[in-house]
Amino acid sequence: MAATIYWEGKAALYQISYDTGSNTPVVGETLNVVGSADETCVIQAWTVASGSWAGNDAAGLIWVYSASTAFVTNFASGDDLENAADTTLLGSASEEVLHTGDWSAAGNWGTGEDPAVPVTDDTVIFDGRSATSVVDNTASNDQTGVDLAAFHIKASYTGSIATAALPLIIECKGTMWIQGTGSYYIQCGNDANDADILTTIIDTSGSVFLSSQKNASAGNVSLFPTIYISQGTVTLYGAADDKGDDSVGTAFTTLNIIPSGNRGGLVTLTIGDECEDFKAVAAGTIIMREGTANIYTDLLALNIYGGTCNIGGNAYDMDAGDDNVATINIYGGTVNWKTTNVTTAGTTTATDTASESPAITALNLYGGTFSAIDMQSTLTTAATITTLTQYPGSSVNLDNGYSNIIVTTYTKRGGELTTGPGQAITLA
Repeated sequence: MAATIYWEGKAALYQISYDTGSNTPVVGETLNVVGSADETCVIQAWTVASGSWAGNDAAGLIWVYSASTAFVTNFASGDDLENAADTTLLGSASEEVLHTGDWSAAGNWGTGEDPAVPVTDDTVIFDGRSATSVVDNTASNDQTGVDLAAFHIKASYTGSIATAALPLIIECKGTMWIQGTGSYYIQCGNDANDADILTTIIDTSGSVFLSSQKNASAGNVSLFPTIYISQGTVTLYGAADDKGDDSVGTAFTTLNIIPSGNRGGLVTLTIGDECEDFKAVAAGTIIMREGTANIYTDLLALNIYGGTCNIGGNAYDMDAGDDNVATINIYGGTVNWKTTNVTTAGTTTATDTASESPAITALNLYGGTFSAIDMQSTLTTAATITTLTQYPGSSVNLDNGYSNIIVTTYTKRGGELTTGPGQAITLA
């Protein structure tokens, strides 16, 4: 049966097995090793796999926290645990195992008897009841095959989830809503199957890093169909980051940048190289209201109403076939069209001139600004705009100091156009 499960991870959470339980534990009760008053810990949760407390033969697992230094150092297999009334609760306990931040440890998912790790169709909530971050102690971040109904990281949660090296791998058939203040590394995936996180809402003062486990490998794709960003620093990892099983980037369909109250400073988005759906062979669409976006991948469409969108730059190398935009509609804001550069350890080492063929099929300006002044002149293949249409109130600057930006067809209904010396364009 589907359940709503809350993350209740504790710092320094230990898992202990026992086989002669004789008294029912109490959440929050302090235990100590029989005969050693300084070896203490506090009860979080437990399971009974066999036997019963009444029969003095309960056996299972118990999770404890706030363990004393003496407990961590000296606890050993065979020790008995008692409460403050010197009543023995657990006998023949085994060596403790640290499970702090371990997604797969049931003791991090509730208090009392029989907490459960989330499974398919469950709703998972992170909130203020725990500030413990999710870390990968036992390969637990790989939750392949778990398809959540919903995944909500509330604003009251101050911890982080996973790491760049070991992201949380999961699916969500509903909405993943990220509001916390930490850093969140989420990889959509289900091994040898298609997977998706259907709707992603990002409204965080922290940072979010998304990636796809599969992207056309064996015909499968791990897809983010719809993403909304109203606040946060967000990265869709590219092929150069090498985060999934395939040597390509994060697959997405539609991404909406909608800062709260049109406060553009709240959103910074970076989309790495080759971030498209390679199973459907379809590039994504971006709808941008405000904020800053840095794009290094093909796009089906960019519709911008405000903010600044940089296509190209120094963070990733956009090779030929990964630097094309089918349609750009500018209603407001600024689009900067740039050459990408070869970088080593974050430092620009050379302008990439051999492998680029930047192209825009349709560029339509109903307002706002388009600038190509940073589109370098030394490209092997000239940057090309197939059709450029301008309306009153818009501005286009193609003066990169040379004459090698090709505009095949130009229609002017108004606005300002700046070209370089000797640059020729064809008028519609």
